[in-house]
Amino acid sequence: MSIPKHSPPRFRSINADWFKLDTRVAQKYNTGFLTDADGPIVRGMWVSYVDDEDEEETNNEYFYGLDACSLHCVLEPLLDSGQAPRIRILGVELTTISLIEARHLGLDQTWVSRIRDKSQRQRQMLMISRVNCQSKCSGVLKPLDVLLCVNGDIVTQFSEIDPLVHGSDTLTLTVLQGKKVRDVTVQTDEDSGMDTQRLVHWAGAIVHEPHMAVSQQCRSLPSKTYVSYNTYGSPAYTAGMAPTSFITHVGDVETPDVDAFVTAVRKLNKADGEHVYVRLVGMDMIPEVVSVKLNSHYWPTALLVRDKSEPNGWKRISYS
Repeated sequence: MSIPKHSPPRFRSINADWFKLDTRVAQKYNTGFLTDADGPIVRGMWVSYVDDEDEEETNNEYFYGLDACSLHCVLEPLLDSGQAPRIRILGVELTTISLIEARHLGLDQTWVSRIRDKSQRQRQMLMISRVNCQSKCSGVLKPLDVLLCVNGDIVTQFSEIDPLVHGSDTLTLTVLQGKKVRDVTVQTDEDSGMDTQRLVHWAGAIVHEPHMAVSQQCRSLPSKTYVSYNTYGSPAYTAGMAPTSFITHVGDVETPDVDAFVTAVRKLNKADGEHVYVRLVGMDMIPEVVSVKLNSHYWPTALLVRDKSEPNGWKRISYS
């Protein structure tokens, strides 16, 4: 199963084996547990995912079953020690292809025979469809690479990858790349689920470093200053500083990251009512320039930093 990309980017389940249930009950309930018929053993979870709105402004909802085995890496450390799990992931999105498609990509007959011997029931292979542009493996792996082995073990199913990746900082992969089979060493990424540690309120816009869902959908990042939201009626909204865009310059000052952006807006020598030019690049890599009318009275600049010592978990630092 493949869940379509979202706009704006948000969490999307990838690299997982799913199954469907051909019953009316399955379509009636959007969440639940799947157990044995004669015992309270959980075999899977029944989950749902919401897609973007269609032309009639209604959300499409997907219902699928998730094998309980894929949750072991999360549940085991919680049950054993009560500690948050240390989850490692390979920063790529995979899709399945047939052996015939792999042959067209240059896989030789020797490897085809090894795949057939390994998987008698479901003969398929895993191909990289997208690489996370902020992943540590982005300079090594490429789209259309076919994954053959992980640490010497042949893999043909999503469920076979998780036990090999979780807890490993480095992996040795055998891939079909450019019609040649080669071994590459890649580093995995830690997925804490807490991508956003800081965010900036400026002129009614919310700016922060791109979270994982953004880097999964971009081939490259114009900057690490990402606009995720603008408040209706704010200077950012009026100027057209659209969400899912990247700020590359404030005036003539380059803003490659959030620190540079905060420094640039704090050093603006402009009074309320004056305009500042902001250069943006969208996710389609099309640049534009907008003119933002400053109004620090109603739309002040503030930095929010995640802080566990604060009552609500965030510390607010006001600049104007």
